[in-house]
Amino acid sequence: MTGSVGTVDAVIGQPAAVLRPFGATVVEGLTDTGYGSRGFTVRDPEGVYWSFGTYPGE
Repeated sequence: MTGSVGTVDAVIGQPAAVLRPFGATVVEGLTDTGYGSRGFTVRDPEGVYWSFGTYPGE
């Protein structure tokens, strides 16, 4: 599933602080890429990986 809401910061500015109380483990912290995207990855208590981020598009 994908969607667009603007920026990752608009959804969640500090993923670890918000998601850890729910049992999520931050796998990759909030990172800026060389091509203009920004995102992070967490693993939920059941072992499922979730990636959230932005894509600047054209």
